[in-house]
Amino acid sequence: MHKEQAVLVLAVIGVAAVFGFSSGALWAAASDPAAPSADVLFSCTFESDSWFKEWGLRAADPHTALVAEDADLKFEPFRGKALRIKVDRGGHYGVSIPFAFQKRVGFEPEEVYFRYYLRLADDWNPRRGGKFPGFGGTYGRAGWGGRRVNGRDGWSARGLFRGQKDGKTPIGFYCYHADMRGQYGSEWVWDRDNLGLLENNRWYCIEQYVKMNTPGKNDGILRGWVDGRLAFEKTDIRMRDVPALKIESVWVNIYLGGTWTAERDHHLYIDEVVISRKPIGPLAAASKADALTASRSPAQADMAFPKTAWEEAAPESQGVDSATLQQALDYLRENAGRDGIREVVVIRNGRLIWKGNNIDHQHGVWSCTKSFTSTVLGLLIDDGKATLDTAAMKYLPAMSKTFPGVTLRHFTTMTSGYYAVGDEPLGTYAHGPSPTWWLPADKPLFAPPGSRYAYWDSAMNQFGYVLTRIAGEPLEDLFKRRIADPIGMDRAKWDWGEFADIEGLKVNGGSGNSSRHMMISAREIARFGHLFLNRGNWNGRQLISTQWVDAATTVQVPATIPIGHPSSNGGPGQYGFNWWVNGIGPDGQRKWPEAPPHTFAAMGHNNNVVFVIPEWRMVVVRLGLDQKDRRIGDAAYSAFLGKVGAAIKD
Repeated sequence: MHKEQAVLVLAVIGVAAVFGFSSGALWAAASDPAAPSADVLFSCTFESDSWFKEWGLRAADPHTALVAEDADLKFEPFRGKALRIKVDRGGHYGVSIPFAFQKRVGFEPEEVYFRYYLRLADDWNPRRGGKFPGFGGTYGRAGWGGRRVNGRDGWSARGLFRGQKDGKTPIGFYCYHADMRGQYGSEWVWDRDNLGLLENNRWYCIEQYVKMNTPGKNDGILRGWVDGRLAFEKTDIRMRDVPALKIESVWVNIYLGGTWTAERDHHLYIDEVVISRKPIGPLAAASKADALTASRSPAQADMAFPKTAWEEAAPESQGVDSATLQQALDYLRENAGRDGIREVVVIRNGRLIWKGNNIDHQHGVWSCTKSFTSTVLGLLIDDGKATLDTAAMKYLPAMSKTFPGVTLRHFTTMTSGYYAVGDEPLGTYAHGPSPTWWLPADKPLFAPPGSRYAYWDSAMNQFGYVLTRIAGEPLEDLFKRRIADPIGMDRAKWDWGEFADIEGLKVNGGSGNSSRHMMISAREIARFGHLFLNRGNWNGRQLISTQWVDAATTVQVPATIPIGHPSSNGGPGQYGFNWWVNGIGPDGQRKWPEAPPHTFAAMGHNNNVVFVIPEWRMVVVRLGLDQKDRRIGDAAYSAFLGKVGAAIKD
């Protein structure tokens, strides 16, 4: 398969239901190689030296270069090569690359999505603002350079950046429109949840959407997303008064200043461009090191799926050196408590290649339960019963007084600020221990929702209650019917703990505390991990959408978000939708530095963990009840996974 085709297959086109895109948007079948790609108008991965021809240019701009390495600027590739753009000291210009719709695809659309990956280099530090990629409709007459528009001669909505402050660059839209004041365009910064504040030396997925207004009416739309999260929305724009004005181009415009110039050389990188008539969203994999993850298909020929029992195989048959694997397991045993590696399961390619002697021991897994809870949210979103931005108070009116703005997104990312009656610390247990978690307190832990991160058990239990109300049935029943039974989980070896009936509904524990957690064995929880390894697909049957799995297991809590309570450790830069992710935290380090970047895990008290490692096609489970003996921390897990990686020979 040609790489451009592969990108179309891998691009998650249609993240509307998960990320809060415009209502009515559909999931596109981008993960299906046989699906039609008519909605994708253009894509460019910047792997070919003749990339500029794909844009309809005769030559590459001298301010650009294709790079796979650029150590002086702390560059790390997203996937393969990227386009480096330079603004020279004393100058303004980076590039101006239009994708002209009429010329390239034969028509001009009324609405379009544009996705690109952006990395600001180590030397990026503009004191003032400028232009970033966006949309053009200037027709050579008006809509740029101080050429005021009148609704009949042009418009534009390029991206913008403002001067860097405290190491962060604000981005937004710079829009020439019929209601603009003055000679120059309106500046609309992407300020929702601070998502539009970009740091240097990391990749961001930037997506923009424009819909032209009905001529003469104020109903034009601009939206912007950062890493799949809605960062900006404006729905009352008048770009035009005549139907002849449409979307002339996607305009990759990098320009610093107006009357001011660059005080030094500035560099940035762009990669993985897609232009589509449907939502696009982030790619599932995030770097060149993730190529294996990105290229795999959920139903690849080498991937097995257990029926009544796991197929057992020698490590060597699955490309793993057994002696080196044993060394890794010995290290884990030495860094664990009394349960050692008795409840360890190692799965590769869907085959059990190592097992402890107690993997059928059923017990609680504490906060691993949270990953099961968010999976129910994914099912409800797939069914159209909820979105990430559904307000909790819609289903729990008691939250309307103190927590009217809390959404399901806030709950599943631990950014709700929810605080229950009785949430005062109980000894060392300080992160939401209330036995009356369903009773909202009169004050939040922090406000507004989304402004901070706090790992909070009462919030997760309330989250489970909201999901129960939306589903109209217990979480356990929905999970059993939609997930557990289809993947063959032995009903005698798992049970989801419940608090009690509340207003006629059995409410399972959403958090994993107070002994209301998922009670399960290592053998059975490995099936859950294997489902997520295969992006929600079980032997050809899609049980939960690929888009949800990809979103849940990538970073959803920015590294820049502050901690909302002293008891919270980790989270920013390393938390998805109730899954832990091997992302980069505020200290610039990955959670498990010796593991592949796309590793993710369900983790709980008492040294319970389910690692999913897509790059290695592997699931590793370690369960136990021995944290009082010795806690296995991230450093030990990282070293263990590094030793596992040394055992992999293919």
